[in-house]
Amino acid sequence: MPRSTRVRTRIAHAVRVVEPDSSRVLEVITDQPGLQFYSGKYGAQDACALLVTEFQWTGSKDSIVAEMVNATNAASSAKADGLGVAVVDKAAFKEPVNASGIP
Repeated sequence: MPRSTRVRTRIAHAVRVVEPDSSRVLEVITDQPGLQFYSGKYGAQDACALLVTEFQWTGSKDSIVAEMVNATNAASSAKADGLGVAVVDKAAFKEPVNASGIP
């Protein structure tokens, strides 16, 4: 039986990111040689600038699922031209996503 050619490396702390407004912390510990991180904070603004359009952010500042679901339902009911959703709870978002027509 062939032996594995994977070289085992030591697990090490790679990065710590702190969001200053909420003090949320992301820490990555890995045994992989590379890391790419994208915060996405200005993704919507950048996309709108490129497409010469605008957006309105709604949701939950504190990632409260019920508030996020309510914002999704409101945008869907208002027939928004577009909808970006971070589905953080598959069960909670099932009905809002299905009703909105998001593929």
